[in-house]
Amino acid sequence: MENDIKYVKESFIETFIDNGFTELEAIKSWEIIYNTYSSYLSKFSLAGALSNMTDREILDSLKNSGELNEIKEKALQRLGRLK
Repeated sequence: MENDIKYVKESFIETFIDNGFTELEAIKSWEIIYNTYSSYLSKFSLAGALSNMTDREILDSLKNSGELNEIKEKALQRLGRLK
């Protein structure tokens, strides 16, 4: 899983840079989005989350419940504050 996160992070930063952002802006944006997601999940009381659900199952559950949109919205609000 750690390698997956590393790959996603590198891809995210590369894409941001390709779209005209500086490396520092890309890194800050990644940190905001990743920390928003991580802090949300740390407080998340998903039924079964502690009973061997895979990351994919948790993600699917968040999508199906609409909570993934809430995470995205919070991250976008935090990104907006960087401007």
